[in-house]
Amino acid sequence: GTWTPSLGGTATYTTRQATYTKIGNQVSFTMYMDILAIGTGSSNAITGLPFAADSTSNWPCAAHNTGSATSVTEFHATIGTTTIVLYSRTAASASPSSNSIGADGVIIEVSGTYFTA
Repeated sequence: GTWTPSLGGTATYTTRQATYTKIGNQVSFTMYMDILAIGTGSSNAITGLPFAADSTSNWPCAAHNTGSATSVTEFHATIGTTTIVLYSRTAASASPSSNSIGADGVIIEVSGTYFTA
């Protein structure tokens, strides 16, 4: 199936596309977002997942970004219950944190698998 990833608020996009496959309680997905303007949208959380994840949060995902707001040396994502949370590490940070990654013109790609309740 398809779903619509969103940063919420007044964010606008050049392109947004996302697909998923659900077999039993396992959901595999891919998403691509080219953000035209972030506006009042979130800079570190993507909503719109097709199904809520089970109570085991922080499912790891493969993630890639281009044009982030910070000087990112590491970038990854996890699945919370209903959102994809974006994390980064800069040269100055000791560990990854949910920093502001999104910016006008940034491209974000995420894929992963998680389980529903």
